[in-house]
Amino acid sequence: RLNQNDPTLTTICLDEWFPVNIMEWHDVGQTLGRNTHLTNLSILNDSDGEAISVTDEWALYSGLQHNRSIQILHFTGPLPALFQGFIHPSNTFWESNIHLVDLSLNGLEMGRKEMKQLSQVITTKAKNLVALDITHCWSRDGECFFGDDDNLFTMLL
Repeated sequence: RLNQNDPTLTTICLDEWFPVNIMEWHDVGQTLGRNTHLTNLSILNDSDGEAISVTDEWALYSGLQHNRSIQILHFTGPLPALFQGFIHPSNTFWESNIHLVDLSLNGLEMGRKEMKQLSQVITTKAKNLVALDITHCWSRDGECFFGDDDNLFTMLL
């Protein structure tokens, strides 16, 4: 259904099923990037299960950045390539996807560099973003923990 751009497939959660090699990750990313009906995407990397490698993340993000229909985007880590491969100001996704209104980050390690990139993206690129949720994220630059309680770090922009 995803490959056929099925108009009834509006929500996808990559959590229990993961592609098995980099070519499959690349194909999934390209398919997500071309999809015009997807409005809600969650990428959940369960550290207790099948982890997504950095190389696989890059393959996924290279296609995903072309999507223009996603309204709600949720990332649960660990996702070590997320800030290098997707959440950065030079990624055209943030300006070109005018439908994105909600971004959720959960279980991610973020340093000063990542926080600065996130700030740049939400203040200068993601013009229609109205909600940012940061839950169970920690700082690699110190002992800071973001969003210890659910929705503690929810911002309505």
